[in-house]
Order: sequence, then structure tokens, then C-alpha cells
Amino acid sequence: YSEFLNPKEQFLASRFLEKQRGAEMPIFRFWGGYPQAERKILCLFSEDTWAWNELSEKESGDSCGQAPVAALSVRGSGFRTLSHRDYLGALLSLGLERHVIGDICILDQRRILSFVTQNLQKVSADTVTVAPLESDAEIPEAKRFETLSLTVASLRLDCIVSAAAGVSREKAKQMIVSGRVEVNFTPVYAPDFSVNADACLSVKGVGRFLFDGVVGSTKKGNARINLRKFL
Repeated sequence: YSEFLNPKEQFLASRFLEKQRGAEMPIFRFWGGYPQAERKILCLFSEDTWAWNELSEKESGDSCGQAPVAALSVRGSGFRTLSHRDYLGALLSLGLERHVIGDICILDQRRILSFVTQNLQKVSADTVTVAPLESDAEIPEAKRFETLSLTVASLRLDCIVSAAAGVSREKAKQMIVSGRVEVNFTPVYAPDFSVNADACLSVKGVGRFLFDGVVGSTKKGNARINLRKFL
């Protein structure tokens, strides 16, 4: 098991290991403690332990056997709202390093549940009623993406960056050649680079996107694409 890896490190490790499979490298998987985790550890398996891992996953729901990942709940007094930066800073002040800490998920604090339930009667001009949910399963999954439906002349990198960033093709080309654009966490300097479906695009100053691919075409022959922007 490795330390926690960020998405770029996961991509590079995955690409390296996939190239080595012919040399009997162990089978691998990434796990961060829950399915939507961004920071994950690399789990390496030899052939004779892979079957055991598959069985363990079915029994426990853990996507990496008995990976050494633990979840902790940290609750404040409610005196102030604590941010991701607050929690991370406190952990690092203990002498820990970032690579031993996975995702930090900010959850709603429930100390004032009864107060809100009894006293919240209006939202804007509407009268409301408040009641606790029966289970956490009723809470919708946090929205991590904004889906963008865009039209591009081709799947060239400059076309997609232009549409995603809302800038001209010429400006997009300048952003690419100046090193502000990465595809799958690797800098790409060629504006005519062809982008494949499922690629991760990072544009400095704009954001990070997942390219879902072509979903249709226009009468003029342009491509309709979907991008998911990380929030």
C-alpha cells in the first residue's frame, strides 16, 4: 500500500503499472475510503492474493480489501464554521504530512438540530416545516460537477479549451503554448492535440474538467460535447 496520492499521481502510477503488466507486475487498485474519494492509496496485489481481494470486496464493500484507511469524525462545538483549511491546518500542526491524510469531507454539524426543528418557520416568504431525516441514505450525494453542453468545430485541444474557458480560439492557443493546460495531468503544448473521451483537462485560472466525449452533431457538422467541471 502506498501513501495517499493526488489525482495526478494516481494517473502517472496507473500508466506506469499498466505498461509493466507484461513483466508480471502486481495487479493494482486505488482506494480512498469511499467511492468518490479524490485522494487514494495505491493497493498492489500479487496474482495469488487478487482472488482473495475480490472476495473481501464482496464481503465488506471495501474496494481494496483490508486497505489501511480509517475514517474519523471530528465535530466542533458549533461556535464557528470550520473549513477544509481549518481541519487540514490542525492536522498538519500535529506534525503529520499531507500524504498520510486522505480526503477531508465537511459535513453539516447537528448540534443545533432541535433548535432549528422547533424555530425555523419561514424560508424567504414561504412557511416551512422542519423534520429530521430518518436516515443518512436520504441525503442526496454532494454535487461535485457542473455539466457543460458545448459545441466545438473539432476535438482539437484549442477548440475544447476555447469552449470550456469561454475565450477565443486564439486566446486558447496562447494558453496552451504557455503551459497553462494539462491533459490527464500532463502539460500539452500543441493546440492541435486530439482529446479523447474520458480525458481530464486542467486549465490554470479556469478549472478542471472531465471530457465525456461527443454526444451529437449540428447541421453544420460541428460536434456537441459534454464537459463536467469540478466544483
